[in-house]
Amino acid sequence: ITAAIQQNKKVKFTYFDYDISHKRKYRKEGKFYYMNPYALVMDNDNYYFLGCDMYHDNMISFRVDRMEQVQVSRHNKEDLELLSKFDLQNYKKQIFGMYSGDIKEVTIHANNELMDTIYDLFGPKTRLSKYDDNEFVFTTQVQLSPQFFGWCCSFGDKLKITAPNSVVGALEDYIDKLSEEYTKI
Repeated sequence: ITAAIQQNKKVKFTYFDYDISHKRKYRKEGKFYYMNPYALVMDNDNYYFLGCDMYHDNMISFRVDRMEQVQVSRHNKEDLELLSKFDLQNYKKQIFGMYSGDIKEVTIHANNELMDTIYDLFGPKTRLSKYDDNEFVFTTQVQLSPQFFGWCCSFGDKLKITAPNSVVGALEDYIDKLSEEYTKI
């Protein structure tokens, strides 16, 4: 992957997930991916390859340990606008557990106890505003995913999304689905 980045070539590889028997199930029926490489990123003790192709308008992440037959392709890296405008630091603030989703600007109210946590995750330039003596509010861009909603819920009543209504509704749906699953047990 590093060689492909340095040589300005595409990365060629196959990619798999595990099935219930812990056997490899190859995506795209085992056909090769040809991706324009951007970077290698570590998250939660896993390395991820970030790349894009002309068929998607966003960066895609692949766990390196699930990539096989990784090769430097003979094809040159495409000159895509996404590659030149991509902001890795901002991307890392938006995603949760390397699971991507639609990017939305959200407003979050949080207990003052979470201030360090918010700065650690979103960066020291995150603009926080005092809401009252116990809470602050901030607006940031995130990629909506079940991991993001799980992160929000992990703080219980100390953190809540307040805008936009579509994201508040999506979080409510997420919580309702979880609640339904646990009432079946």
